[in-house]
Amino acid sequence: MERLQVWGIFSLIVLTAAQKTTNGPHPQPSYLLLAPKALQHGIPTSISVTILIPSPVTVSAHIVRGNLTMASQSVKVEGGSTTLLTLPPISDSEPNHREAYILEVKGHRGEVQVFSSSTKLHLDLEDIATFIQTDKVMYLPGQTVKIRVVSIHSDGKPFISPVDIIIRDPRGNLLRQWLAADSVLGVVSKEFQLSENPPLGQWTIIATVKDISSVKYFTVAQYVLPKFEVLIDAPDVIYCEDPLEGSVTAKYTYGKPVQGHLNMTFIYHFHGTVEFYYEDREIDGTESFTFDAPDYFQMRNDSKMMYYEGNAEDVTVVAHVTEYLTGITYNSTATVGLSITRYKVSFEEYHKLLRPSLTFSARLKISTYNNQPLSLEDRQSFVEVSVIQQKQRFWGWIGDMVIDTEPKTSNSSGTSESPKEMLPKEMKFPVPADGLIPFSIEITSETDMLSIDASFEDSHSNLYIQRSYTSPSESYLQIQKPFTPPEVGSPFLLHIESNFPLNEIHYLVKSRGQAISAGKGSSDLTLVPEVSWAPLACIIVYCVHPSGEVINDAIQLPIRQFLQNQVSLSWSSAVKRPAETVTLNVSVLEPNSVVGILVVDKAMQWAGSDNDITTEMLSD
Repeated sequence: MERLQVWGIFSLIVLTAAQKTTNGPHPQPSYLLLAPKALQHGIPTSISVTILIPSPVTVSAHIVRGNLTMASQSVKVEGGSTTLLTLPPISDSEPNHREAYILEVKGHRGEVQVFSSSTKLHLDLEDIATFIQTDKVMYLPGQTVKIRVVSIHSDGKPFISPVDIIIRDPRGNLLRQWLAADSVLGVVSKEFQLSENPPLGQWTIIATVKDISSVKYFTVAQYVLPKFEVLIDAPDVIYCEDPLEGSVTAKYTYGKPVQGHLNMTFIYHFHGTVEFYYEDREIDGTESFTFDAPDYFQMRNDSKMMYYEGNAEDVTVVAHVTEYLTGITYNSTATVGLSITRYKVSFEEYHKLLRPSLTFSARLKISTYNNQPLSLEDRQSFVEVSVIQQKQRFWGWIGDMVIDTEPKTSNSSGTSESPKEMLPKEMKFPVPADGLIPFSIEITSETDMLSIDASFEDSHSNLYIQRSYTSPSESYLQIQKPFTPPEVGSPFLLHIESNFPLNEIHYLVKSRGQAISAGKGSSDLTLVPEVSWAPLACIIVYCVHPSGEVINDAIQLPIRQFLQNQVSLSWSSAVKRPAETVTLNVSVLEPNSVVGILVVDKAMQWAGSDNDITTEMLSD
């Protein structure tokens, strides 16, 4: 058994066995198994099985803990093919993530065993995600805290298990607990009544599922909900020589404008320098403003050598609105970055590792400083690209000195020179309407480092790629990554490049720690993503070189559409008067779904809202 180099970082165990063949001096692998390192409770475990001999093999797999067989399955795999062997979820009523599980895989041709492998797996309970939701983030004494705990598997499906819920006050005292609370499709709902004189401050909710705890905080305070809100409408970034233009809006919760006094503060930051500017005016709902940043032209030019990415200067806008009627003041803050260039140049969709003798492909993105498409006038200029391929230099220490230890050669004049470096390759590209410029570079067999410099008008960007792995047979595969993210249900093509004759390729798709698809194809591989691939799929392709080396490459692809059960909401009427009845319609894709609804005062959202469960949280 041997472990293989797999490009990228994947939670997979790779097992192979080699046998001597009569066709060549090198031992050829007879099978290759790829299995996840971790078991996930309640989720089937799939193993990718590749049989590299011509004859079919019956492959059986078992997951064992101690003397108990927790799951088993077998499948007949044709010679020269790849398939998934899927074991049922482990039937362990009391899973122990501290105890090792053993995966045993055996292959038979008739009564003859042709291979046998085993490896340790651990039970990963952290793939179970538990979310705590409250109806608000802040409560008054005497109010009721409504709590919802939702537990799901990594595939987004409910995890049904008892839940321990405890509540602690700001001093750490245990105030309430529910032990082994039963869930309905992974959902537990509870209420906690605050006393009339509770400790003020941050309270803690702790939910524990299978020894894994999640924490949520809420605040108890004597507060008054805001009667109106203040909003600043300003761009995220402006060019440093342009004025900052925006507006301030103050309106009541029911939408009417606020009349009052507006005090504005502009806080200008420039490489550690801070300057304050103030303005006072009246406001009747909405008031526009303009601010000219100080002119540090020479200092900006000097700093461009140090700051090519990001914004080294910005303006923080603070608006205070005081209502005439009550004298109540509310405020809002916004930060606007100042770009030192009018344009942005960036590299996209490129391989992070260099593969000699293959094509390096990437894409340049040209846009304005605020990520807007270029105008026709902007696109009159060309993008200039300079490419250098070179061998890696080696450095060593002598005492306190760093020296170049690369052996030098002598030229015809007798002087020594460093290892050869190819002359820069200069390229020019017109800018298309979308600002996206794909380009390719043929990498030589001796290249260890690739340096690319791209410039457009006042902006430029650098990219450095190194070779970090050398194949013993100097053979490489490379997947050409598609420029647009694949979508669930839509076929997409992966082109696989190689520097040796490639007849067939085996592939494995992995997502959320599990193998979900496997098979065999050609160098132009067509795949159709399923919902289980989302939100991020890892695709590994591999083949066996005549030398016996398993050559592989891998990429990660974001997959559009993550949530399987689509939910939509609609009101019976967009506007209603107080005390009138309104109907909320909820529709779901899957029948018998449990629906959780959160209704909250809009003014409470102004006070802050991190109590909800969002799509981003589910996809992390």
